[in-house]
Amino acid sequence: MKKPAILATLTLLAPPMMAADEPCNPDGGTFHSCITSMNQRIGQLEKQVGQLEKENKAQQTGIQRLKAANQAQHAEIQALKRWTLINGLVAYYPFDGNANDASGNGHHGTEHGNINYVQGKYGLAANFDGDYSQYIQIDASNLVGDLTISVWIISMGDFSNYRCIVSNEGTKGISSLRLMLWRETGKPVFDFTVNNRATGGQITGNVNLRSSLAHHLAVIRSGKTLKIFVDGNLVNSGIFNGNADTSDAPLFIGLSPYTGGSSSGSYPFHGKIDELRIYNRALTDVEIQSLYKQR
Repeated sequence: MKKPAILATLTLLAPPMMAADEPCNPDGGTFHSCITSMNQRIGQLEKQVGQLEKENKAQQTGIQRLKAANQAQHAEIQALKRWTLINGLVAYYPFDGNANDASGNGHHGTEHGNINYVQGKYGLAANFDGDYSQYIQIDASNLVGDLTISVWIISMGDFSNYRCIVSNEGTKGISSLRLMLWRETGKPVFDFTVNNRATGGQITGNVNLRSSLAHHLAVIRSGKTLKIFVDGNLVNSGIFNGNADTSDAPLFIGLSPYTGGSSSGSYPFHGKIDELRIYNRALTDVEIQSLYKQR
């Protein structure tokens, strides 16, 4: 008995028709037309991407040029600021290990007592222990007319006495010029004599300075106007009558030379003094801000 023959049928499947809603074949075409359409679309996209990359590269080049121009302008601005802060600078004491004048004018200080140089606002600072024997003396200060004094201080918060930062008062007991912290409150005070020591001009910065923190102080005498700044901000101003006294007395840092019956001076500073600058002109408010924001 013959076995029935097994017939095998091989059916070749044609590529399926693409759905009409698929993006590569919106018209419901054949598989090959779909591939052609995709390749065309890829070519279009690659061309667009290439154009975008070219535009982006051009934009980046423009941005780099703008950055370079901005940096150049910023450097010029900083250079101009530095120049203005040199104009009229009589003496500059960074106290980076000594009491030398870094302005180039040669007004070097002479140290008295055991003054240590410790970490300050910028680099080192002169450290005073509130001892009457510690001070720095600069001969022939000759602070007359308009002036600006700028300094960074870090007070230890001991206000049991007045704390003198800078002074050139004489032995008569009336200050020709003095910048100090007020007893009990620690508020900065700028005072000096007028009309041949007949009276005085004084202005107080109504701000209690926080101990152990760096504070920038600046005082200005411009004509008959007084200003006092704390941390870059104008905190008080006023007008005085008469003519400010002139004095070629030595300048004292960290102590008032007025003895008040004592042979060792008075009002010794307790804390750090740094970046002391003395100008023979009245700086602008903008320049005071620059001193506060940069060394």
